[in-house]
Amino acid sequence: AHGRIKEIQYEIFRSLMYWITIQYDNMGRVTKREIKIGPFANTTKYSYEYDVDGQLQTVYLNEKIMWRYNYDLNGNLHLLNPSNSARLTPLRYDLRDRITRLGDVQYRLDEDGFLRQRGTEIFEYSSKGLLTRVYSKGSGWTVIYRYDGLGRRVSSKTSLGQHLQFFYADLIYPTRITHVYNHSSSEITSLYYDLQGHLFAMEISSGDEFYIASDNTGTPLAVFSSNGLMLKQIQYTAYGEIYFDSNLDFQLVIGFHGGLYDPLTKLIHFGQRDYDILAGRWTTPDIEI
Repeated sequence: AHGRIKEIQYEIFRSLMYWITIQYDNMGRVTKREIKIGPFANTTKYSYEYDVDGQLQTVYLNEKIMWRYNYDLNGNLHLLNPSNSARLTPLRYDLRDRITRLGDVQYRLDEDGFLRQRGTEIFEYSSKGLLTRVYSKGSGWTVIYRYDGLGRRVSSKTSLGQHLQFFYADLIYPTRITHVYNHSSSEITSLYYDLQGHLFAMEISSGDEFYIASDNTGTPLAVFSSNGLMLKQIQYTAYGEIYFDSNLDFQLVIGFHGGLYDPLTKLIHFGQRDYDILAGRWTTPDIEI
């Protein structure tokens, strides 16, 4: 009745490769998800519980507590257990609700609420508030981002040799990435989306085709070859941190909730902002409000 996704099924050569069902409460929040990836896999069951303020409090995996979350009086995430660790990590904030610490990692935000430092990583922005450069004083790497006149990210170049270019050829959905050019391999990847706007297939200029199993939020969970072989499986925490990736060599540019994922910075780019999957927070304020 509300247009929410209740079930997704993918079949390749008449074999059920991917199946997910989603249940919601009367507030529209997800309460249960059952997922089966691969023709011979067991069903994985997730259950979600919320506190009185509607904030996600507990995630159960096959009826055992997997993740717990706690919030302060202002609604800031106060405790989380990262990845698949059972240990709770505290988050600290200043009087203006700017994050200052995640466990042992220090965060520094400027007066305008822009993330400037996370541990040994430094963040730089353009005059329009777009993230243009991230460099790690600890590891020595640098990433440079470029944008077009509409504020869309058009390239990502690292000091480690990776250079990706992003193209937006869909006139109906002008912010949707349709092609990625990899300067290192000289390959073009075409991205295909379903009616919900979720990634479901990729084609590389070399001729290889892949099917992507995305969940109800547009998050890719698995990649299959055109003949049904599972090449990659990814598992995330509720706030988007990847805690399992079966094939790190097979990189997907689309990540959590369908955003543009950078594995080096652990940031996901949505529109004109970036989301930090480690802290579950945006790196900049919502300047469009």
